[in-house]
Amino acid sequence: MNNHDLMLIVKMCAVLALGVLGTWLMKRQNRKLQVLRQRAETGGQSSQPLDALDQFVLTPAPRVGPRGMAKVGWGTLVAFPLWMSIPIAIGAPAGVAMGFFAAFAIGMYAFMIPFYFWNKRGNTRLCVTSEGLTVNRRKGDIYSLVDASLGSWVPTKFIRGRAGPVMLGTALHLRCGPKTLVVGGRDHRTGAGVRLEAPPAERLDAWMWAADFDRLLAMIGRRSRLDVRGPAPEEPIRCFLATNPWLLTRRQRRRNTQPVLVLDVGSDHIRAIDPNTNATVASAFLAQVTAAPADCVVRMSGSWKVSFVEPALIVRVPGMAPLTIGCHDETDPFGTWVWGTRQFPRRFSWSGNVPSERETDFVVSGADWLTLVGKFGLTSQLDDKAELVRLYLNDKAARARARARG
Repeated sequence: MNNHDLMLIVKMCAVLALGVLGTWLMKRQNRKLQVLRQRAETGGQSSQPLDALDQFVLTPAPRVGPRGMAKVGWGTLVAFPLWMSIPIAIGAPAGVAMGFFAAFAIGMYAFMIPFYFWNKRGNTRLCVTSEGLTVNRRKGDIYSLVDASLGSWVPTKFIRGRAGPVMLGTALHLRCGPKTLVVGGRDHRTGAGVRLEAPPAERLDAWMWAADFDRLLAMIGRRSRLDVRGPAPEEPIRCFLATNPWLLTRRQRRRNTQPVLVLDVGSDHIRAIDPNTNATVASAFLAQVTAAPADCVVRMSGSWKVSFVEPALIVRVPGMAPLTIGCHDETDPFGTWVWGTRQFPRRFSWSGNVPSERETDFVVSGADWLTLVGKFGLTSQLDDKAELVRLYLNDKAARARARARG
């Protein structure tokens, strides 16, 4: 058996091993997803013990953003041919070339595996004490509530290019001397007249869903003197519509930083407003407005291949052209998919068969999408993977606590 045959056998064995490992991982993950879906259908009750009322399990933000992850991937692709060109340049035999290949593979995994666990950081536990807030990953730090402030949570430049200039929620800014802690509330809304004193935040330390964020604000509201009011029951909810970034060029996306239309959705009426002039474009009673679900086939720019299917909402307001509204919200608000939510990349979808529609003209945030879908009575037809992600992360946190208790 010559060296060429040996290299061929090694390559075939490597491909077979990767195929078997990938199949096993996919089956294992599918079983987990099936259990989570069944749990969500039965009310989302976890078999693990619930957290204490003064403790919160947060999802940490990755240390390296999507651009950094892209640099790591492209760097690996460039390094591999450069490394393998060394045995070719010196005229080494096949056995030496295989040794170079094995050394590169071992070095890559020796870097990637620690980097993965370093980047995802694990779960973060936040506790409310009589002195302030504490975080399990910052031992000894107590974040004062006197200096707490609220601000908006906006997407990073990478996410804005895909989802548009939408709002992700509210950010709570805390301080402990020179150290800062920024906690985001996903899909969280503040009431009308609430002043957001902190600047808009793109990078956070950790985040939680709106229900837990409301509970946290209710616990610290009086002690921090924060205005933590939410929307009043009869208060119109303002939904911001931005131009669909998939319809714009890269240069136009950089300038696409403001909404182009605002919908004030009240209990029995809806009003379209021009955000630049604050003038009313159209107004109608809610009974006169119709909305229909649809699927939008989004294709990659300059390619015939289908990239993914997005849910769309066709809203018809008297006196206006039909509004085709979509939502590019993902389960991972940072677009890196490094801590479990990569299993649920697209957050929303319609559960039944709906007609197809061209690419939408407008996009909204996840919170605004839920508001519009609920106002038009289509919630039962919407599949929101946020509940699956919450159960997935709660199970991970419960398993980590069980391991810590021994």
